[in-house]
Amino acid sequence: LGGDLGIDIDLLKVGEAERPDFVFFNETAGCFLIEVPENVSTEKMFAGLPHSVIGKTTSDKVINVRNWSELLVSIPVDDLRTAWQKPMLEVFA
Repeated sequence: LGGDLGIDIDLLKVGEAERPDFVFFNETAGCFLIEVPENVSTEKMFAGLPHSVIGKTTSDKVINVRNWSELLVSIPVDDLRTAWQKPMLEVFA
């Protein structure tokens, strides 16, 4: 949200995505989500370590999540920011 960018994610790249809810809400110890510049080779950066490139950032300010070719979620970043900030604005306004 802070970068005001969108992202395209493909759950299939995370692993077996027969149950997208498991990918989103399953406990997976020791996982990190990081962003690297497009010109950086993740094969070199993470040589010998298990990793997956699951998507890429976009300038269109929409979060798109796909499972195979099926679009599961498409939500504007501004809508997410509003939903995230709303409870705090109600308390501290």
